[in-house]
Amino acid sequence: RMWLPPFTPGRRHRVAIQLPGGCRPSRLKVWNYNAYRPHTQRGAREAQVRLGGRLLFTGELQQAGGAIAGADAHATTLTFTHDPQVVARLEQHDARERRDLALDDQADEDEEMILAELRASLNASHPRPTTATPAAATPATGTQLRDDASRVLVCGGHAGPGADDGWHDGSDPHVRWRTGEPRCGGGMPVAAAAAERANGAADAGALCGRVLVLTVLDTWGDPSYYGLSALQLLDPSGEPIPLLPSQLSASPADVNALGGGGADPRTVDKLLHPDVLTTNSSHMWLAPWRQIEGAEHTLTVNLGAVPQPVGALRLWNYNKSDEDAERGIRRAHIDLDGRRVSPAGGALLRKAPGHTRIDFSQMVPLRAHTGPPAAAGGGTPDDGAAIGSVRKPRLRLVSLPQDYVAPVHPRGQAWRIRLLASHGDPHYIGLDGLEMFGPSGGALTSLPGMRVHADPPDIIGLPGIQADPRTVNKLFTPRASAGSGGSGAPVPPPPPPALKAAADTWLAPWQVEAGHAKELWLFFDEPVTLAVLRLLNYSKTPGRGVAEFELLVDELLVFRGRLLRAGDEKAADRWQSAIFSLDEATLRQEAPRANTDSGRVADLVVLTNEGRVMCGTHSHGAQETPMQERPTTAVPR
Repeated sequence: RMWLPPFTPGRRHRVAIQLPGGCRPSRLKVWNYNAYRPHTQRGAREAQVRLGGRLLFTGELQQAGGAIAGADAHATTLTFTHDPQVVARLEQHDARERRDLALDDQADEDEEMILAELRASLNASHPRPTTATPAAATPATGTQLRDDASRVLVCGGHAGPGADDGWHDGSDPHVRWRTGEPRCGGGMPVAAAAAERANGAADAGALCGRVLVLTVLDTWGDPSYYGLSALQLLDPSGEPIPLLPSQLSASPADVNALGGGGADPRTVDKLLHPDVLTTNSSHMWLAPWRQIEGAEHTLTVNLGAVPQPVGALRLWNYNKSDEDAERGIRRAHIDLDGRRVSPAGGALLRKAPGHTRIDFSQMVPLRAHTGPPAAAGGGTPDDGAAIGSVRKPRLRLVSLPQDYVAPVHPRGQAWRIRLLASHGDPHYIGLDGLEMFGPSGGALTSLPGMRVHADPPDIIGLPGIQADPRTVNKLFTPRASAGSGGSGAPVPPPPPPALKAAADTWLAPWQVEAGHAKELWLFFDEPVTLAVLRLLNYSKTPGRGVAEFELLVDELLVFRGRLLRAGDEKAADRWQSAIFSLDEATLRQEAPRANTDSGRVADLVVLTNEGRVMCGTHSHGAQETPMQERPTTAVPR
């Protein structure tokens, strides 16, 4: 049910659709080639859409996911209308389509029931084995990585054994929220840490003002609407400033400004609703985007007649669904009493994920900006100051053969690493280490305010496990520098290939099922540029290491590849790299650690005879120990 013609480089490959006379298309949806994961690379990448010779679109199409589950999320949707009535009819069409798919799913209910019973029986007979490491190996600082201004903020983590996790699931199925503030690695509230960063260089006096105005410059793609899920204004100590609905105003006010006689609940006062992590749009604010030259789209916070000190703005972008997250604000100016307190090009806001499994809030420090900010971590402003090349129609590509044709210097604020498969273990997946470097060699994971999130973050909370040191922040445990190595590359070489202590690694639950992936999110307050991504696979039990992964930046796929199993003889260096640079010295240094396509075809073909692997190496350790005999894991005390 797919189309697969031969591809000839340099030739034009066209699909012509004859439309009835007078037809005016309002939307085009493209699903890329989706046979299975290795063959999704046969999908179209760059394309143009023309109607009667008029160019409507030029850019990159999303790559398919290689599975039926979640295929719609990988589709590329192009909308050619601003008419709110047409957009509403398209939404109704999508709702009918989802209902039809639900009916189709019911037709397979018997088969799914059988599969569910089979999985249940397997889980009952082969439960998840326990796993442990000695508590003595936990560093004295607990989950705190650094005590200085460079902090890694870990969302979704644990305050320690016996701590109240604070999650509450109310009657609203859309809402999952937390009673307490998210915490950084050292136990400091995220809000306080952000305010500390914002005002650390301005101890002489905090910004004070009476009227704060947020002027929206553009959205994440929606041409008709824009909005937010929630908003908090923080004082210099990081505490929320109490606000009343009467203190908020917007222009245009909300979608009710379009008329029609309805009473849409998505009004500006919903920004103060306590359910900040939600997909329920009735708890959000939505306003029409006016396609008129000179029209302003503003959100105003009136703090009263007496100026009040402010430190940061905390925002949750529009989060109704994955598709509707395009209505979120992408860039905005922020002014306090007429004085610009955001970067000259506007504050860049991350796109919401469309779900509530992570805290997607973003801190925007409020401070006077006189020029481009200096990059931290030894980088340059290029490492983290602008919207990146990943969104340009024409991309420069890395010439070095890798598992994926990688773009040069992708940039963004939200980086997502999807772990697609383990090396055979059906219960756990993990990594020993992760490093990210900018073009000038600065360590991006050392930038102030970087937050990492995994869902769930670690194995704490599994039956019988109340504490375990293998938490997600251990991916970034500081290590002794390896020196320059004399390569001349701006990116430093990795530490010596010695095994990390078992307590200094990350391990999380893993479930083998179609469409399932373990995800790591790395959030930055400002866009960062990536030159090299290094991963160190899990070594304590190599079968629990990562076999396949994807890297997405601001929801665009920039890399998909495989990691060698820890201890594999092909891995001369235990660190493995994905390269996004054209710097010759960096290419020479990192090439031995980059996985290439050469020799991989044989790995994907396995010949078996009566359960024995006769030829091929794709077993990934699944044959090592029968599942029913898998032992528990521990480190001797």
